[in-house]
Amino acid sequence: MNISILGLKIANIIMNRDSASLFEPGINVLLLAAGSAARFGSDKRLVSFGSINTLILQAISQYTELGMELKVCLSAADRDDLLAATLRKESIACLRCTRAEEGMGATLAEGIAALGDVPGVLVALADMPGLLPQTILQLLENADSNRIVYPTYGGRRGHPVIFGRRFLPLLGALSGDQGGSTIIKEYSDSCVEIPVDDPGVLMDVDTPDDLRRVERLFQERYAPGKSI
Repeated sequence: MNISILGLKIANIIMNRDSASLFEPGINVLLLAAGSAARFGSDKRLVSFGSINTLILQAISQYTELGMELKVCLSAADRDDLLAATLRKESIACLRCTRAEEGMGATLAEGIAALGDVPGVLVALADMPGLLPQTILQLLENADSNRIVYPTYGGRRGHPVIFGRRFLPLLGALSGDQGGSTIIKEYSDSCVEIPVDDPGVLMDVDTPDDLRRVERLFQERYAPGKSI
């Protein structure tokens, strides 16, 4: 897939929407990328995705192509030094999380502390590179300081998830491997489900077979001449 073709398709999607109602500015992305990826057999974040990207750069581009501010949460351990250097060469902001070994909750808490005063945060996963731009825009259009917004596909909850400002202190108080799902369950009355026609919201890459499945989806979706 030629990146210029994808970029033009994303630009066309944005231009065809009412620019005044796209989304509230200031929602930041925290891309969680501090996991060890043991099931993949190597560092999946740096494996090739398609012909021009790595897995993590493709995941990042889903948000930066839409003009969103993004920080990548990495472990402070030596194993992430190479990845951090690679991302910084691409002018991508990285946060080295000293508590990442404790689990996703601890990583999220450090990420929230680094954001400052924002209207909300979109929590994304580094191993989910197969999202449609329309999916992200739909979530952003429904975001609110008092809401938690997430996509569903086939009735199943997917990623990414947007937490409004009201919930940031709760994310900042997480610890260990306690993730944002605990907040979603506790505040279900504040959650907004957005049904989407996008299997990518459920497709994370844990194994080489998973990677091949997402690549096939991506190639079919962005074939030249095909509309999205």
